[in-house]
Amino acid sequence: ENFVKKMERLDNPPTCNGIQTTRKLRTMMPSLKTPIPAKLQSHVVYETTCPGCNAQYIGQTKRHLATRLTEHSRIGAPLGDHFRECIGSTSAIPSSTKIIDRNSSDACLLLLEAIHISQKRPALNAREEFRQRHLALRF
Repeated sequence: ENFVKKMERLDNPPTCNGIQTTRKLRTMMPSLKTPIPAKLQSHVVYETTCPGCNAQYIGQTKRHLATRLTEHSRIGAPLGDHFRECIGSTSAIPSSTKIIDRNSSDACLLLLEAIHISQKRPALNAREEFRQRHLALRF
């Protein structure tokens, strides 16, 4: 605006139209921040697919994803036991896991996990106590 006003004050002003935008310059510039690797992200909903039988598991974690996947790899963990039976190893758990949602609110994270489980019906989510629950939203 200031530039246009100064141009109009000239003796022979050139034809000049000012354009205002609501976008700031910083929103148009690429981020200089280094992206966080998937295994170090927290507050995520993730999906793991067994490479042997394509069975899926959906879970959520507030901690680093790598920490949670390490827990799944332990002996006695249902997901780790399935991977051992199906392909003979748990080493494929991290590479067959992808982040499908994220939210910083703990309550929203549980809600997102429940929504993804109800939509996809993954075979490896075997806890019966959660299968009988129904999601109801009240406004």
